[in-house]
Amino acid sequence: MSFWKEALPLVLLGCMMIIGCEASAALADPEENHPSDSNSSRKLAENQSKSTPDSTDKEKDPDATKLFASTEANSLYMVDREFAANVFDTVDENVRNEFFDVTTATKLWPQIAAKSRGTILDSKTIEELSQRINAALAQLNASHTQFVTVNDEHYYFLRSLFDSFKPEAERKKTPQAEFIGAGLGGPLCQANQVRYVLNNSPAVAAGLKRGDILLKVDDRPFLGMLSFTGTAGNTTKILIQRGSKTLELTIKPVKQKYYDAFLDLTRKSARIIPTAEGPVGYIHLWCGGSAGEILSEEVTENLSQTKGMIVDLRDGYGGNSLQDLDVFYRPVSGYPEFRTFGRKDKQVTRFTYSGPLVTLINGGSRSGKELLAFSLKNSKRGALVGERTAGAVLAGRMIVINDRCALYLAVMDGTIGGKRLEGIGVPPDINVAYPLSSNEDVQLESALKTINSLLKRRTEINSTKPGNHPAAKRSSTTHRS
Repeated sequence: MSFWKEALPLVLLGCMMIIGCEASAALADPEENHPSDSNSSRKLAENQSKSTPDSTDKEKDPDATKLFASTEANSLYMVDREFAANVFDTVDENVRNEFFDVTTATKLWPQIAAKSRGTILDSKTIEELSQRINAALAQLNASHTQFVTVNDEHYYFLRSLFDSFKPEAERKKTPQAEFIGAGLGGPLCQANQVRYVLNNSPAVAAGLKRGDILLKVDDRPFLGMLSFTGTAGNTTKILIQRGSKTLELTIKPVKQKYYDAFLDLTRKSARIIPTAEGPVGYIHLWCGGSAGEILSEEVTENLSQTKGMIVDLRDGYGGNSLQDLDVFYRPVSGYPEFRTFGRKDKQVTRFTYSGPLVTLINGGSRSGKELLAFSLKNSKRGALVGERTAGAVLAGRMIVINDRCALYLAVMDGTIGGKRLEGIGVPPDINVAYPLSSNEDVQLESALKTINSLLKRRTEINSTKPGNHPAAKRSSTTHRS
């Protein structure tokens, strides 16, 4: 079995693993004084409890009663030394026995673990525990290696994606959580800063934008995804910072499996954009797995009559397979259109898309998505527009530790086309920066200009040839006479 085929169930996700570590570092910096700093939040709780004359000793501890509106969130957030020790022992054992680089796992990691253990066991909250374990794991200098908790979006996405490979009975146990549809943290971002917003999500409805900094949820400091516990279906106040302004918005989270949410929004992202050279299809591939099937279906059905295609691989998660691109590589001669006729209906089915293709990439395009980017660049099938991909191309395994946390660990390395992309990434053909301060999607604008240029050139070439074949060669449409 090939490396990538074997690795997919592990999975090649690229879930902003290195980014997560950077975000934790931002949270841990006391000089930054982020609203999501758990130390600041615990001090706030201590001060609030001390201000109450009849406070009990328990209330004077940094205990959760003042941190979250939800009792469930409170209990999940606080940890003790025994819990921290059990968790770190599991992390330690798995890194030593499962991490892909044996030398690093057996020589470097034991030194890191020994130096970090004391501080890790002193953790009082799940966020402190996460920051400290991830600070240790970051020294392995590997993607797909992160400690994730119920306070992280990554935890819920990873659990739901990995569980999607399990039998149906086990999938029913997959944890659901409040989904807002905004990715937080990343390169040049604070941990509580919006890096991307998923289309058709609660975040869009609320008016959240890239670059917004999440300060409070229902008048309490934002401490992570646990801050949204119990808010599903309810109109929830959020306080944000946008530039120099502080704004209050309302959001209505939905409770669901994160992987299902990303698949649903991938399908809903498909649309047709009118351009000077004709209609152009667009779809944002937010993740891999079944999203590859969605890509093929949308491109060959709802977007089949477009002149050209833009596939957006920016941000979100990986988990993609090279087979996701089959629809763009199949020769028309090998996959001719298939027509059926009935008394009332006739149907045309096509199996390939031969129109010009432009693909959007950035530093959030990770892992499996980088394989797609490499393939398109190497074959020259489609121009890459945006920024260099993350260079996070290891295969990770999800190791559930308990009902509050898990270890996502790099267990396999690999190459594509003889090249190792880890730490390198794939450069774009057309480099376009997209700063968080930008009000317009300048990368998408550049992609549209590029696709129009390709379409114009194709029109000029085809004008000298008799007959034109439609770009799309697979769709399923029914015409009633």
